Amino acid sequence: MEYQIARHESEKNCLPQIEAIRQGSAIPILERFARVYLGLMYDLDNSMPAAERMALLAGEQLTEALLEGFVHVLNNQPAPDIQQLGEDYVRNQQGALGYILLAAADILYRQSAAMITGLDREKQQALFCLHYTHTSYVRAPWAQALLLRPEISVPVLNTLWAVILDHDGKTLPAYLRVFRSNDTFGIVNQTVIPLLRHWHSCRRKYLVELLYAAFHYASHEELLAVAREKLADPDALDETRYMYWYATAFILKPDEFGPRLATHTGRAKLKVLPLLDFIIGLVRPDQQDVLPVSPMCVAQALRIIAPVFPPHTDCLEGLDINTQNVLWLFYLLASDSGKDAQVALKWLRKARVMKICAGILKYIESMHRDATKSACSMPSYPEFVESLTEKALLQGRSNRYDIH
Repeated sequence: MEYQIARHESEKNCLPQIEAIRQGSAIPILERFARVYLGLMYDLDNSMPAAERMALLAGEQLTEALLEGFVHVLNNQPAPDIQQLGEDYVRNQQGALGYILLAAADILYRQSAAMITGLDREKQQALFCLHYTHTSYVRAPWAQALLLRPEISVPVLNTLWAVILDHDGKTLPAYLRVFRSNDTFGIVNQTVIPLLRHWHSCRRKYLVELLYAAFHYASHEELLAVAREKLADPDALDETRYMYWYATAFILKPDEFGPRLATHTGRAKLKVLPLLDFIIGLVRPDQQDVLPVSPMCVAQALRIIAPVFPPHTDCLEGLDINTQNVLWLFYLLASDSGKDAQVALKWLRKARVMKICAGILKYIESMHRDATKSACSMPSYPEFVESLTEKALLQGRSNRYDIH
C-alpha cells in the first residue's frame, strides 16, 4: 500500500515532465531516482533488481523514461573534474550528477561491458572516481574492471588521494581494495610512492604496510628520495614513524645510513624496538615475500640491535619475541656461507659491543667452516636455535622479569 501511494505521487508529479526526464534535463528528479536505482534508499528491498525496485515507486512508464534519462546524461554531460570530486568528498558535498552517472554506468555495463570501455578515457576515469566518492559500499562490477586497468585507475587514485590528504581528509577511498588485494600489484607500484609522500599523518600500521609495499613493488630510488625528505624534517614525525623511515633509508643504503642510524638509536630501546620489528617484517626467511639484503646490512643491523636485545633464555628456557627476532637476523648470516657473509661476521667480531654475542658468532663461523668442508645441509631455524640452546650460547643479560 505504501508503494502504491508513492508510485501514484511520483506519476502525478513526474509524468508531466516525462520528456525532460527522457532527455536528461530534469536533474532533481533523475538524481532522486538514481539513488533508488543504486540501492541507497534503506527503506527499500535492495535485493530486488534495480529496474523493478524503481518501478515500485515510479511505475513502468516513468521507469523507462528515467533509465533513458540516466544514459542521456552520461552521454551528453562533460566528465566531472577529479580534483573537484576530491574536494567535494572531503566536504561531504556529493553532487547530484554523480548518482545519475553511476546509475547510467550500471545500465550500460548490463547491456555490454564494452559500453563502458567504449567511453572516452576522461569519462571512464570520472565514473571510477565517482564510484568511490559517492557509493563506496556499493558493489559495481564495472568499477572493479576499471580499477584493474592502471591507465584508468592510477591517475585517478593519485589525484584523488593527494587532494583528500592536502585538505586533511581522514579516509582514502579504495585504499583497502588496492593495498589488501592480490590482483592490484600493477596499481600499487604506481601509487604507493605518491601516497607515502603526501600522507604525513599516516597511522603507524598503514605506514609500515605502505613501506613494505614500496620495497616489494616500487622503485627503490624513488623510495629513497622520499625517505630523505622525511628524515630531513624530524620534527614532523613521532619517534616511531621516524625510525621506520630511518630503517627504510638504512636498508636501501646501509653504508651511508648505518653509522648515522647507530648514532641516532644509541641504546634506547624505544628506538631500537621499532627498528627490529620493521626489519624482521622484511627479511625474516620464513615469510612469503622476503626482501634480499646484503650480509653487511644484516651485520650492521645486529651491531645496533643485539647489544640492546641480546638473545637469552630465561630459567624456563623460553624465548621472548625480541630474542626470536634477533636470532632470525643471526640465522640470515648463518644460512649464507658466502664470502660476503664471512666478511660481515669478521666485522661483527671486531665490534666491542658484540662481545655479549661472541659465542653465537663463533658458532656461526664454525657452521661456515663445516659448510665448506662437506656438502652438509643447512639446519632449519628451529634446529639452529636448538643448537644454540644446547650449547648454552644464549646467555645474555637476564631479564628483570625472568623467574628465578
